[in-house]
Amino acid sequence: EEGEDEDEDEEGGGGEEDKGGAVDEGGGEVEIGAPGSFALAGLLACDYQHSHSRLRTLRLNGHDLTLSGFHALGVGLDAARTNNGLRLAELDLAHTGLCVEGLRGLLGPDTRGAHLASLRRLDLRQNMLDDDGARLLGRGFRSLQGLSHLFLRGNEFGCEGAAALFVGFATWPTSEPPALQFCDALANHRLGVGAGRPTEGLAGCIDAVLAALSALPELTRLQLDPRLKRDDEAYNALQDACNRFDIDLHSF
Repeated sequence: EEGEDEDEDEEGGGGEEDKGGAVDEGGGEVEIGAPGSFALAGLLACDYQHSHSRLRTLRLNGHDLTLSGFHALGVGLDAARTNNGLRLAELDLAHTGLCVEGLRGLLGPDTRGAHLASLRRLDLRQNMLDDDGARLLGRGFRSLQGLSHLFLRGNEFGCEGAAALFVGFATWPTSEPPALQFCDALANHRLGVGAGRPTEGLAGCIDAVLAALSALPELTRLQLDPRLKRDDEAYNALQDACNRFDIDLHSF
């Protein structure tokens, strides 16, 4: 995305590698369409005599996977973890039509997403996650012990969903703090101003956001929608907290 700051390749998953497909650590790439998610799930689920999977990065961005495709992918990833010791580090599902029911299928029947626990980067940008989707992700976040980069820009949740998500960040179930370093959950359409959208701003979620910041010691960057008002009490409180915790508050 031209015109964005120099960190975009790192923070936003951009750059020359930002293509649809499944990529293993050896650099091989496979283009995946919606029906291909079933074939991919089948391959992941195969028991290769308990040999350890070398797959570390899976990029399916730009492909409409459908609800059944997300469910199949979740089943395949869970089986690969059990059968082949899969430890996926990066999962890119940007622009795939992911909604709350698709996320439920991806996380599995208990919605804990234990098969995603090894992730370092999770890209869910430009999807259809609403308030319920953000709430579900907030609960699932408790299994993502090592997640350092969470990309959510351009989804459909507003203050209610953002608050639930940050509550999930703050209510960490272990003594080891979350590894989260970057999050753009506040860069979503309904939180901004203009383009015919209702204005929500930060007032409805600021308390949950502020509580979460103290529980995220590794967080160094928080990304905002550029349409957010800069002169209200909630924004000023967020700016003060970010200054206190040495967090870069950035508009893309």
